[in-house]
Amino acid sequence: MSGAANPFARLAAMVEEAGAAAFARIHDVKGSAPREAGAWLAVRPDGAFAGTIGGGRLEWDVLTDCRKALEAGRGPALFLDYALGPDLGQCCGGRVMLSIETFDGRDLEDLRALAGMEGRFEVACRVDEGGRVVRG
Repeated sequence: MSGAANPFARLAAMVEEAGAAAFARIHDVKGSAPREAGAWLAVRPDGAFAGTIGGGRLEWDVLTDCRKALEAGRGPALFLDYALGPDLGQCCGGRVMLSIETFDGRDLEDLRALAGMEGRFEVACRVDEGGRVVRG
């Protein structure tokens, strides 16, 4: 599945097609890493995905984490912090902080709205009491 410039449009399409999707986004990078903050990966329950967070062991492990999150169902966001050299044996040697969110049909209206706003302005985010990311 090819990537798209608009991750929320891709997520909405995945939820429409497959009933659910996981979304991994890099939030911060320290030192050398394969991709910059903002890089993303969207994953369907069948393993098909769009986007990239840089390939290699980091992407492989995050794809696995996304599939596990989808198996668990729509739930709280996961926040992960990888030291690329020590944790994953990657030669980059930097540090990557990212999140994984899961979406299903209950989120489709919000995903479509976010897709329509992508690139027009920044959206503030917070984590609610249930651990889900709330945008707006």
